Amino acid sequence: MKGRQLTDELAGAHLLPHCGSTNARLTAHLPLIVPDGCEIRVGDEVRQYREGEPRLPDGSSSRPRSSPRALGSPRVGELLIFDDSYEHEVWNRHPTDVRVVLLIRFWHPDIAPAKYAATKRAMRRAVVRHRRNTCLPPLDVSLTPPS
Repeated sequence: MKGRQLTDELAGAHLLPHCGSTNARLTAHLPLIVPDGCEIRVGDEVRQYREGEPRLPDGSSSRPRSSPRALGSPRVGELLIFDDSYEHEVWNRHPTDVRVVLLIRFWHPDIAPAKYAATKRAMRRAVVRHRRNTCLPPLDVSLTPPS
């Protein structure tokens, strides 16, 4: 199972509704750069991506007095965890800024570690079946030899 990756979404982009291939894993989105207007819908629920408050070296979350948002100050985003086997989609409605999220996939806590290998094999078989069903063109019956 892929563990983590950085994902970006350009200004004005819409990642169309889609579903993950299995509910054997959960997905977490940790927002790193989040302009206004970024949302995710999972099932019927829509949430705004949010950055947290700037964190100072001492760990406090109060804003530095020198500026409302000090450049380069690390921010802790609001972590979203969801089952991506449910239909979901993402929007970045900001006119100019890119959204960047750390995407993390991990085993569903109801799956025992002893079942990981068997579950991985089943997931691979399901992906192969899915690709075969969706990526191969349908057979033109007019080209089939008579029986």
